[in-house]
Amino acid sequence: MTADGASVQRNIVLDDYLESNRIDVVNFLKMDLEGHELIALRGLSKGLNRGAIEVIYFEVRSELLCRYSLVPEDIVQFLNRSGFRLFYCRERDLAGRSTSKVTFSRSGLNRLHLAEIGIVPFDIGTDLLAIHGSLISL
Repeated sequence: MTADGASVQRNIVLDDYLESNRIDVVNFLKMDLEGHELIALRGLSKGLNRGAIEVIYFEVRSELLCRYSLVPEDIVQFLNRSGFRLFYCRERDLAGRSTSKVTFSRSGLNRLHLAEIGIVPFDIGTDLLAIHGSLISL
């Protein structure tokens, strides 16, 4: 509790949370951390690397990342190294892009219209979908 009576939540390391709560798989993780996404993902690196996280939906905004001396490519590279493929998923981002030809082992995901990210624009502000490679078949 702060001096003005506001409640304060302490930070947790997501790998520790998964372990202490015996969570083996997270099917869908939504993150909205206003530029702190990479910090949170680093705290989830064990879970990411063992494939415990299947899909991550997150916002990436250059101006927020810039505050922490980060660029969007930092997040994309981190997730790629952890076995994820990244996709545009918002309708406005799909205009003018060819949609992905991948199919997913979870049939419900096959209804999604996605465009895989190639080169990440330096100035970006949108939501992205990261899908673990184990769920994708060509």
